[in-house]
Amino acid sequence: MYQINSGHMYGGLTFTLNGQNMFKEMVETDDLFATWSSLLSYYEIEGFQPKQSRELFFGQITFMIKNGRDSKNPQVQFVNQYERMTTVWVPFEVLKQAIAKGFVEFMAIVKEEVINHRVDEDGDPFEMHHCLPYLLERYKEISRKG
Repeated sequence: MYQINSGHMYGGLTFTLNGQNMFKEMVETDDLFATWSSLLSYYEIEGFQPKQSRELFFGQITFMIKNGRDSKNPQVQFVNQYERMTTVWVPFEVLKQAIAKGFVEFMAIVKEEVINHRVDEDGDPFEMHHCLPYLLERYKEISRKG
């Protein structure tokens, strides 16, 4: 579920592993475009760096992704500092595939609803979000890979 206000799409993401939500509920963000850009940047540009943490953009919430120590068996853990919750350790490749899958599903909605219509929930037109060109390019590349 999402809503658009002046070109910013707000809503939330769920993080599931083996059919179970890793947090007790959806993690909300006030800018889904910037959140997806942050997630993609983490796994595509920076990648797994042992013992490093990275802050992810989730609007008002400080959300971190923590890399494990073993580069031969890379694992990551999400830390929601607002709720003081952490997830189990997840293999980096599992996370990478989940981000790509979730992103493609998200962009299928965005491509039709947001890009083609560019009207928010009040019926007001809006300019394209600054993250959208990057997200559209990534969507094309990830979709081609299948």
